Amino acid sequence: MILLSKKMTNERFYLNHRLIERIECREDTVIMLTSGKCYMVSETPEQVRERIIEYENKNSKGG
Repeated sequence: MILLSKKMTNERFYLNHRLIERIECREDTVIMLTSGKCYMVSETPEQVRERIIEYENKNSKGG
């Protein structure tokens, strides 16, 4: 799970990145989940991608 911030409220939340269907880069970053739910976040698509990679690397090493 990765830590993100909601765009409008800056509320921080954890998201199960395995449920992400796509990330759209409009004026804001919008994350669409496989359930159809979407989140507008403060992070750029590149930052989201990096957090996913960091999480996967950490867990693949048993950390």
